[in-house]
Amino acid sequence: RSEMQNEADIAEMFAKLRSEFGCLDILVNNAGVGSDSASMLSGETSDWREMLEVNNCPRGVAVAICSREGVKLMWECDINDGHIINMS
Repeated sequence: RSEMQNEADIAEMFAKLRSEFGCLDILVNNAGVGSDSASMLSGETSDWREMLEVNNCPRGVAVAICSREGVKLMWECDINDGHIINMS
């Protein structure tokens, strides 16, 4: 498990992937959080803020970092037909 708001955790995740599996030929970026405590009627502003911060701005940065690390790993393995799928 990696913290998608922490660049060092993402880099460590890709290092582990490399050591355990060798190469990467597909990457699916699909990170986000939800919260029962962030309901529209009873949710606290702090719950909404945390959910939106993870799912919006930092997630966009995490997607870029994961994509960069994924492409590096694909290139190291001479994967010329790899794929990156971004989901939101």
